[in-house]
Amino acid sequence: MLDQLREDVRTARETDPAAKATAEVLLYAGLHAVWAYRLAHWLWTRDHQFSARLLSQLTR
Repeated sequence: MLDQLREDVRTARETDPAAKATAEVLLYAGLHAVWAYRLAHWLWTRDHQFSARLLSQLTR
């Protein structure tokens, strides 16, 4: 999972010409949305529907 997070940051940094630093990319709302979705999906598929739903609501 950590490898996927690193890959997301690397991809965002490489594809966004406005990104000047890795720390800046970590503040992107779109990146947070993707990470929250992935975590909620992981929870949902492991039968933690309430936690997944709560996470999706809190990260809107």
